[in-house]
Amino acid sequence: MVATSANFNFAPSTVMFDGVNYNFKEKLQCTVTLDEERFNIEYEPLKIFVWGDTLKQAEEAFAFQIHGLWLNYALESDEKLSLRARKLKSKLISLVKPGAHETTKIERTPASLGIQRL
Repeated sequence: MVATSANFNFAPSTVMFDGVNYNFKEKLQCTVTLDEERFNIEYEPLKIFVWGDTLKQAEEAFAFQIHGLWLNYALESDEKLSLRARKLKSKLISLVKPGAHETTKIERTPASLGIQRL
């Protein structure tokens, strides 16, 4: 049995993953369903479909997906992307506020950890 999306609401204006905040220009109106085993979240404009045993896990999976899309598309040069991937990149960038993908994560480099090359 599948519950309708009217039973649950997920419309984030911001998500955070791995110390990076993504603030959206508008709330992302997602479709949330519950089947017998899991919560599902779908955001069709970016072709995102994630799930989790709990709604919180599904929301975390959504944040992970946004982060992965940003790293693999938004930060990639157009020359390395197919036409379809460039369209996805453009859509993703259009949803995120400029400068709103700032990191709060402390970068851990060998030098910052006191590691020196010999």
